[in-house]
Amino acid sequence: MLDLSRITIVLIGIIVLVTTLNRLQRWRRNRAFSAAHGCQPPARLSRFRNLIQQIKAIKSHTWLDMWCRRYSTVAATFESATVSIDPIIFTNERENIKAMLSTDFKSFDLGDRRRRCVGPLLGPGIFSNDGPAWRHSRVSGEALTETGKRPGSVKADGLQAMLRPHFTKMQISDLSTFESHLQHLLTALPPVDQYSGLVEVDLQPLFFRMTLDSASEVLLGPDMSFNSQSDPPGSTSQRFLEAFDYAQIKITGVRSVLDRGWTKPFGLMYKLLKGSKKDKTEEAYDTVHSIMDDMIAEFLRAYH
Repeated sequence: MLDLSRITIVLIGIIVLVTTLNRLQRWRRNRAFSAAHGCQPPARLSRFRNLIQQIKAIKSHTWLDMWCRRYSTVAATFESATVSIDPIIFTNERENIKAMLSTDFKSFDLGDRRRRCVGPLLGPGIFSNDGPAWRHSRVSGEALTETGKRPGSVKADGLQAMLRPHFTKMQISDLSTFESHLQHLLTALPPVDQYSGLVEVDLQPLFFRMTLDSASEVLLGPDMSFNSQSDPPGSTSQRFLEAFDYAQIKITGVRSVLDRGWTKPFGLMYKLLKGSKKDKTEEAYDTVHSIMDDMIAEFLRAYH
C-alpha cells in the first residue's frame, strides 16, 4: 500500500524546491535586467490585498476605478499577484509603455498565459501570436481592410510595408461605415416614458452589438456583416454574440484562474474528471468557430 504521508512530504518538498529555484532564477534575471537598464525595484502590492480589492471591485462593478486608484496610491509601476507563482508587473508610465509598444517592442511578448486563455476561442492570430506570426497576422488584416480585397490579391511586398497607422487611418476616414450601425443602435432604444420624458435603458448590450456589427462589416464587408440590433433571438448573429460573450467572460475568469500558478492542480483535476465531455465554455468555442467558418467560406466563395 502507498504511504500517503510520505507521498505528501515528497510532493511538498518538490513544490518548495521548484518554487525556490523559480524565485532564484527570476531574481537573477531581474537583477541583470535592472543593471542593464538602470531600473529600480517596483513597489509591491500584497497578494492578499490584491485579491480582496479585486473581489470587491467585481461585486461593485468598479474594476476601472480600482485600477485608477492603484496607480495613484500604490505606484505608477508596481508588482503583485493573486494565484500566479511569479508576480506580475503593472505600469502606466509613459516610457515603459513606449518601450513595450514601440522602441523596444521585440523584447516583449504576450506570454503563454495569453495564448492559453484566448487560443481556444480566437485561435492563432493577432491576439495570441508573437514575433513573425503576429506580424503576419497584423499586416494581412491591415491589407484586407485597407484594400477591400481578399488577402491573396495583395502583393507580398505590399504586405510587408503595411503598418498600424493604415488601419487607424481607415477607421478615422470612413466614418460612414459606423454611421449605419449607430442608427441601428438608436432604433433599438426603448420609447420615451410618457410621464417622465426619459428613457431607461441598459446601453452596454446595445454597444456590444454595435461593436460586433461594425467589426463584421469592416472585416467581411457590408453584404456579410451582422445586424444583431434587429435580428431575432436564435439568429446567427444572436447565437454568435451570446457564445462569444460567454466564452470571453470564462477565459478571463474561472478558466484563467484554474490554468496557472497555485490553482493549476485544480484545473488539471477538473479536466481529468470532465474527461472528453465538453463543458459549456467549450461548446461556446465550437459555436463561435462554426459560425465564423461558415461566414469565411461564404466570403471566399464570393471572390472565386
